[in-house]
Amino acid sequence: MTTPAPGRRLIEISDEAFDVLSRTAETRGTDFDGALRYLMQAPAVSTARPDGDEDGDGDE
Repeated sequence: MTTPAPGRRLIEISDEAFDVLSRTAETRGTDFDGALRYLMQAPAVSTARPDGDEDGDGDE
């Protein structure tokens, strides 16, 4: 049994995603593949505000 050779795949992304990948690759000193690996391994960022901070200014 032979292993098939990997093929090329074309994935279309938005301009915003392209910009993020470009900036990430540049700041990390890598290419798009390295930027993708880095972003996929980055921990998720919570979008919820911490409890007890209803108005967001920190004053009670």
